[in-house]
Amino acid sequence: MAGLNQKYNLLDLSSYSIEPIVLDPTLLVSGTPEENLQSLIKKLEGLEPGLYVLPLHLAKDSPEMRACYNYRREPGEVARMRAIQLQMITAPEFMQFIERNNIHLISYSDLPGLG
Repeated sequence: MAGLNQKYNLLDLSSYSIEPIVLDPTLLVSGTPEENLQSLIKKLEGLEPGLYVLPLHLAKDSPEMRACYNYRREPGEVARMRAIQLQMITAPEFMQFIERNNIHLISYSDLPGLG
């Protein structure tokens, strides 16, 4: 993989110990934004100090997003899932949780050697 990273100038995170935080796709499709937010907060509460990545695809629900297709999803589900993710991380309750728990949000460019 290092060869591909170098050849295509890709981000190489292999020297970092980064754990993914995986959201429940079933809940994203069928749950409310509030249920999804509580699920995310519960996952975050159970984490030990460390470096984590929360892969999200944020978007507003719009006709353009509802036209996005994923062969594993019903029509409109991609837009719904992405809109819920956006609502979750912009919710005041989420931001208060982040502050209260001294969680530092960073981007890849904040990692040493990548910035």
